[in-house]
Amino acid sequence: LSSEDKMTLFDTNSRKTMAELQVPRVKYVIWSGDCSYVALLSKHGIVIANRNLEQQSTISETVRVKSGAWDS
Repeated sequence: LSSEDKMTLFDTNSRKTMAELQVPRVKYVIWSGDCSYVALLSKHGIVIANRNLEQQSTISETVRVKSGAWDS
């Protein structure tokens, strides 16, 4: 689930919020092949988080971020 300023990891079986992460206006979400990491892409930045939505890294770009892919 997402709102304007945060992403929420929601368990549909138990209907509980598992984790939240403050990120501005996410456009795309790309999970790694083994689902251990997620890339949250916004207009000018990328946030890398683990499967529990704990932030690992942030990258800011001056040019627009259009897409992303994980390399195995």
